[in-house]
Amino acid sequence: MKELSRELKSLIAFGMEDQENSFYLDLRSMTLIKNPEKILPENMEKIPEWKPADGFRLMEEFVSSLKSEEIKGELSSVLSEGKGVFKNFKLSMKKHPLIEKNWLRFKENKFDGLIENWFKLLSESRKLEILSREEDLDNETDNLINSDFEFIPVSPEELQDLRSEYRGKTNSFFPFLEISPGLEKVLTALEEKHCELYSREILALKAQSMAGNNAGFVTIHKTNVSPGIAIISELKVFPEYRGMGLGGILLNDAISRIRAMGISEAVIWDSAVPVFFEGILLKNGFEKVGTIFRRNMLV
Repeated sequence: MKELSRELKSLIAFGMEDQENSFYLDLRSMTLIKNPEKILPENMEKIPEWKPADGFRLMEEFVSSLKSEEIKGELSSVLSEGKGVFKNFKLSMKKHPLIEKNWLRFKENKFDGLIENWFKLLSESRKLEILSREEDLDNETDNLINSDFEFIPVSPEELQDLRSEYRGKTNSFFPFLEISPGLEKVLTALEEKHCELYSREILALKAQSMAGNNAGFVTIHKTNVSPGIAIISELKVFPEYRGMGLGGILLNDAISRIRAMGISEAVIWDSAVPVFFEGILLKNGFEKVGTIFRRNMLV
């Protein structure tokens, strides 16, 4: 099914604000292409235009909606300064964390609406198949990915290197939000607390391109509580390889190896699953139970 995932909409919004580069959406792979070749294939479509004037009007609209006259006056003064207005607006927001949070939500909603309307019109004009995708196309994509990548078990030492490489390319918690170092420490601590449930026995797999580049990885633990249950604790795809279905292939490989280990049930925490990936889990036999996704490995 061709659709705009939360992740893809965030990437498009980022591309719209980038005034130095040109971005196109590849409608076949549903990935964003930066500065493509001059001769574009038919499946490429330029993302919506967004100029600095549009960003300025968005800031004005937000400021006018504020209830606090004091903060409204402060931000209105910043908007009237002219030079450096975007930087100064951002710095002023840092003084008011709650207002900044509302601004980010306001901005995200505006971009979402604009992008969704653009894609709806684009879909209608190109008569894209929004509601369904043929099963043989899924199989063709899977075969292509399997031919382009190797799936290799990795040692704990190699896994640490993979994690470091991944975090160097994207915020591992919320890839499209700026978060403070303090909050990241809290999130890391919570992640480590969850790890106390895991046994030391671990299986880690990585996807590696034919050129030898790391593309993604998945980790599987047995639990200290019940040896018959495995936890898929990480499923990461590097930014440059997203939108290709690689996450689904890594998941399938993990499921096969869990079954071979004699495990009866696999579990993934809800908090570790992006919204756009839930459909892939459900398609692969998982069911959502409370705050986890579980899969019976015996059926």
